[in-house]
Amino acid sequence: MRDPIEELENFTVPGPPMTPLPAAEVRRRGNRIRRRNNALAGAAAVAVLAAVVTPVALLAGDHQDRDVQPAPAVSWQQEVPDDFPLATDLFGDPPVTAESGVDDIVLCGTTAWSPADPVATVDLAGARFEENEAYLGRTLALYADGATAEQALAALRSGVEDCARDENGTGLPLVQETVPVDLGEDGFAFIQRSKDGDLLAELTLWEVVRSGNALYLDTSYGAAGDDQAVATAISNMTHRSEVVRAQLCVFSADPCAQPGLESESPSPSPSIGEGAVGAIPPRSTEGSLDSAAQSVPDVTEANRGLVPALCRFTERGC
Repeated sequence: MRDPIEELENFTVPGPPMTPLPAAEVRRRGNRIRRRNNALAGAAAVAVLAAVVTPVALLAGDHQDRDVQPAPAVSWQQEVPDDFPLATDLFGDPPVTAESGVDDIVLCGTTAWSPADPVATVDLAGARFEENEAYLGRTLALYADGATAEQALAALRSGVEDCARDENGTGLPLVQETVPVDLGEDGFAFIQRSKDGDLLAELTLWEVVRSGNALYLDTSYGAAGDDQAVATAISNMTHRSEVVRAQLCVFSADPCAQPGLESESPSPSPSIGEGAVGAIPPRSTEGSLDSAAQSVPDVTEANRGLVPALCRFTERGC
């Protein structure tokens, strides 16, 4: 039996003879095919990228087309209102003037606060009462804006922290320290006393509060400087300044309406001839500022008869 493979040895493809292409032509045609495939792949990538980017661009354009309202500019007060109650509850009822009621604060030879330093004020109001060597004083300083007032507060706070002891040069050394008084984040209190060995005397207390572009300074000075005198001075000052501090919000970036003083003021005194003189409470210390600083109203005693009556408003009643 013949092997069929042998028949294939003489097998030929019918048709014209085929001439193989030169190697250069084969390479040229291969390069052309590759360039065409690369172009098609690039076009496909561009189409995919356009399909992804176009919706994002449209969304971004939609946000950009919206009207963006700028934040309203703050209109800082540049003048102290004539009716601002700076002297409310200040002993002696001194008049409010355009002068500072607080002396320049100089610590370790550097001016920590004054109407001109370390930053200048645009307006000023002050009230001051003096008796013998003691005095009380208040100042309301307005600055160009809130940032400038904050700078003035920071400079004073830093001056106190950096000058725990002032050798003074003209007398006994002076020691400064902050005292724990809750005046908010933009407020603090500090004291200054002269030091003679272990003896502390000549107490000066300052209360400093910022609201918007306003800086409120309250100060008192007395001869005594022991710890009891410090506690009494702090209690008296914080009690006296409550009304003023409550109304500092009128100088904030979002000012409040200036609250009326009707609820804070005592009942009007009767006119002369109707017992006006008898309506004036007597001074227990002949008007002495030092002795008046020792007396703080006893709110608990004044309300002793009111508290038991409140049981009527509980669930169980009295």
